[in-house]
Amino acid sequence: MPKDSNNEAMKPRSGRSPRLRMGMKWGLMLGVAIIGIASVYGGYIYASSPGAIRNPKLEHYHFRMQILVDGKAEDFSTETYQTGYAKVSSSRFLQHSF
Repeated sequence: MPKDSNNEAMKPRSGRSPRLRMGMKWGLMLGVAIIGIASVYGGYIYASSPGAIRNPKLEHYHFRMQILVDGKAEDFSTETYQTGYAKVSSSRFLQHSF
């Protein structure tokens, strides 16, 4: 069987220039690096958070917010905050003692 003198014609050509292939390689490496850095950062945030936030108990799954006024915790269980009002009036007419 005679050998074909034009072996290059039988090989498939990629059609992409070496410059484009190099750019795609760097782009892929950059994407992998960004995903890796984001994963490491997310893992650090997860690992450094308190256990109660990472794994809350089912019977107490909400957070409690504490309001600080001039550096002191405000107690909303006092009588001034528990005073009722007539439900027939609009809330814009309520008197606040702030």
